[in-house]
Amino acid sequence: MDRREFLKVSALTGTTAFAWGVRMPEVLAIQRSASTLATGHCLWGAHAEPRGTENFRSAITNLEGMIGRGLAISRHYVLWESSIPDRHQVWSAQQGRLPYVSWHAVSRREGVSWGSIAAGLEDAWIRVQARSVAQAGFPILLCFHHEPENDTSLGDAAQFVGAYERVRSVFASEAVTNVTWVTTLMRTAFVGGHGGHEAWLPSDFDLLGVDGYNRYAGREWSSFATMFGPARDAAVALGKGLVIGEFGCAEHGGNPEAKAAWFTDAGATIKSWPEVTAAVYSHSYSAKYRRAYWVDTSPTSLSSFETVGLDPYFA
Repeated sequence: MDRREFLKVSALTGTTAFAWGVRMPEVLAIQRSASTLATGHCLWGAHAEPRGTENFRSAITNLEGMIGRGLAISRHYVLWESSIPDRHQVWSAQQGRLPYVSWHAVSRREGVSWGSIAAGLEDAWIRVQARSVAQAGFPILLCFHHEPENDTSLGDAAQFVGAYERVRSVFASEAVTNVTWVTTLMRTAFVGGHGGHEAWLPSDFDLLGVDGYNRYAGREWSSFATMFGPARDAAVALGKGLVIGEFGCAEHGGNPEAKAAWFTDAGATIKSWPEVTAAVYSHSYSAKYRRAYWVDTSPTSLSSFETVGLDPYFA
């Protein structure tokens, strides 16, 4: 996700911490490694960007109404100073969804260098967050700074790894047990971009994450398998489950049926990849690329996305 778009999405997120007693132990099963994951199941989620008169909550419930099912995962983007969980994450967990939270080392004014985090200069705030998450009680997928390759003004790969490991160590010192740790990179890192994915991986994490979009600019139409196959191969090699944390598809300018077929193919591909534990669609618009990833850009696209989501595999 582009920095400007991240800041826009994050501005929709509140900063009030809550304590909540929701328990959803069944979703913690996705922490298991790829070698022990039960086949026949993938959590189906989305980031629903508000449009028109929608707010955060109505965007999610309106999307669920369109696709005829509840979401298993809700996607959340938060700034460094935002409390975790915030009121939106608490509300979503209360509704039975698993919050997938991306916590960026970016404030509303400036970035927080990965080097300073790795050196322990931010430990006090990280400790506050850890205690808040532990007190909330419900499971959270937590990703420290997703797509770090896109934010190298904050440091290099080694400093990112150091910061990630520092955040996790502080959470461990607070005995936080309701977090599943995700390390999420752009799909291009898995084909050697940005120094390759290995350079950005911390020593320990639960799930590997990947983000990617079929933007189609009149030159390239990428299949789901082409986009995410290298990340899937990496997950297999690492023995990790794979979270496809952002995926989106624009309409094909020359073929009105192409996006619907892309959704159908995505569902079939995921079903053939048991390593994929969660798939989270970006129901959104990219101002940077001027591409609409809404699931309802056409009736056939919406119908296809709905059909895939209603497959029992994505229960």
